[in-house]
Amino acid sequence: NMKALKVVIALLIMVNIFFNAKAQENKNTAQIKLITMKQFNEPYDLVFKATMSLMHSERYMIDETDYFTGLIIVSKEVYKKGKADIKEGFILVDKLNDELTEVKLSMYEGNVKPYYTGYYKTIDMNQDPEFYAKWFKHLYAEIQRRKALM
Repeated sequence: NMKALKVVIALLIMVNIFFNAKAQENKNTAQIKLITMKQFNEPYDLVFKATMSLMHSERYMIDETDYFTGLIIVSKEVYKKGKADIKEGFILVDKLNDELTEVKLSMYEGNVKPYYTGYYKTIDMNQDPEFYAKWFKHLYAEIQRRKALM
């Protein structure tokens, strides 16, 4: 199944980026988990669609989605002065029960610069608690906005 293959490839990319970033990790795993995960007392469908809507409104390209697994992969590139600033996000929306959904976000930031034989890419996981708190606040607002329309 092509869809299953895409999910496996996306997960392998996620694991690879995670382990590359792990070498430069400043916070321990428990701290990372606390800042990158939040639960919402809302149904899965609402949270999944609100997450996609939020990323779209924040001008991310939605590279891959899988409603069944809850995986959403996004990216953004901003080009300036011979380099590209990049952001790559991996979001997992997980249905815990009919009215409780957990969202996990891992955001990676870096850049791509020209190099002798091509390009050189550097990327690290964003570990700023304020970034994640703000993002989850925006997600909550988007959930509420969509709920009001239902």
